[in-house]
Amino acid sequence: MTEQVKILIFEDNPTDAELVQRALRKGGLDFTAEVAPDKGRFLALLDKFIPDIILADYSVPGYNGLAAMEEARKRFPTIPAVIVSGTIGEEFAIECLKAGATYYVLKDKLTKLVSVIKRALKEAEQLLEKKQTEEALQKTMADKQFLASVVERSSQAFGVGYPDGRLGLFNPAFEALTGYSKAELRSLDWNRTLTPPEWRQPEAEKLAQ
Repeated sequence: MTEQVKILIFEDNPTDAELVQRALRKGGLDFTAEVAPDKGRFLALLDKFIPDIILADYSVPGYNGLAAMEEARKRFPTIPAVIVSGTIGEEFAIECLKAGATYYVLKDKLTKLVSVIKRALKEAEQLLEKKQTEEALQKTMADKQFLASVVERSSQAFGVGYPDGRLGLFNPAFEALTGYSKAELRSLDWNRTLTPPEWRQPEAEKLAQ
């Protein structure tokens, strides 16, 4: 992790907010942080500061960590969030994870925070890469479907011949031009059957080239 990590800390206790940052510095994390002690400041920061990760206290009066995470996820779905709390039972821990928290860390275990942040950021990066790959694949498939649709409806004969003699994509106009059915075209060797004898040699040389 070479770039400086931008952190939004949702914490109403200034002392705890400083302890968190001290633990991050002690753990060797290169970071810049903005601290939001209440709902108003938290929402204001989200409007102008796009963090890499959010650290949220579970028990901030009037607007707890879960509500803060939900609001952040609406704006930035891929940003990881870690609950940092003084005490949290198993029931609340499960609730936090269901609400979208990547991890939770107890305030008396802040030495673990740097490793948790690095792991959360790495997982978020992998999820983003996966999402981008899936979106690119979907676009490629959509482009191929569009091209196939255009070719299929075209009045111009179109056929793709592979070097081994197989035919790939071809349209109804190609069938009409050759006089063969779709099944026949799938089974024949286009170079032997569709190419005039005097063109076969030069065509084979071009294909080889």
